[in-house]
Amino acid sequence: MPLVLSPPPDDDCPPLGDITPPIRPAPTPGPPLVETASEFLSRYIPVDWVIDGLLIRGYVYGLTSRPNHGKTTVATAISLHVACGEPFAGAEVQGGNVLMLLGENAENSRLMLIAAAQHLDLSTSNVEIVSTAAPLEGILEDVIAGCRRDDYALVVVDSSAAYYSGGDENDNVQAGEHARTLRRLTSLPGRPAVLVCCHPTKAADRENMYPRGGSAFLAEIDTNLTIWASDGTIELSHNKVRGPVIDALSLRVELVTLQGYVDRKARPVQAPVASPMTDVQAAIAHKATVEADNRLLFALLHHPKESLAEWARLCGWLTAANLPEKYKVSRALVRLQTDKLVSKSRHGWYLTSAGKSEAEQID
Repeated sequence: MPLVLSPPPDDDCPPLGDITPPIRPAPTPGPPLVETASEFLSRYIPVDWVIDGLLIRGYVYGLTSRPNHGKTTVATAISLHVACGEPFAGAEVQGGNVLMLLGENAENSRLMLIAAAQHLDLSTSNVEIVSTAAPLEGILEDVIAGCRRDDYALVVVDSSAAYYSGGDENDNVQAGEHARTLRRLTSLPGRPAVLVCCHPTKAADRENMYPRGGSAFLAEIDTNLTIWASDGTIELSHNKVRGPVIDALSLRVELVTLQGYVDRKARPVQAPVASPMTDVQAAIAHKATVEADNRLLFALLHHPKESLAEWARLCGWLTAANLPEKYKVSRALVRLQTDKLVSKSRHGWYLTSAGKSEAEQID
């Protein structure tokens, strides 16, 4: 005879017949599956720029660059201009509240926010911060519930990786779901633009600056803005646009000293700040960079076996104490390598055939 186990008696457990199934709200009706063109077109929402020619409400943007090329610096400057309604690079700004998710490096972001607010003379009063890094899918409802203002113009996510909800950032399915989760941030009051700082794909160069996360992530976002830094200037451009075409912008990066803040040893604290450049300023900066690169090309042509220090001396790059500024040589070499004018072997740097041709034309 089989053994039958009965559950222990529980006076608090109601009979099965008394359990009432939960009442679920009826789904909100959407547009019909098939509709006329006039019905479809009647739901048009006018394009609403946050920054004229750059950011549109309700759109999701990637902001992609190599490490240390200025993603956070640029995103911070954009955030403060939007929060204060101040023109950015000469473009009109429709200001509003800004939400910044700063989970990648909250302490570094704090310094940049202080420095930018002081240097650009812009207020942080319309900025809200989430400093916790966590899978966005798990905290999204709490984030939305914690936002109590009635008009958000911009949400900055720094970075995509810090809030990734999947286990493999290069998995197409997971990356697509992550992008759709990021898009839900546009549901905040005001339909804010969402600007997501992204790490690039492996070995990305200036012409191939796409966000890590598989093609599904790139397909899901509306626009991919790109950053390329060179000798204190940043080019803000794009390689995917959904909507009106965006003009490239130039920004200057300065290392500024924070006022009223010191380290544990009472020494000054510094942080980088990005500020837009005019067309004239950008042209002057570009000319200076080309001249610096030409100096190094000339030195490499006539003194190919020298050290970084000696090349710096040949170029006239010396400190007030007459020490060679080797970092200027290193930066110029990276620029020239990007342009395929120099290359590097185990024996050191050398001119390519294209670089030699360029150098021979320099007076």
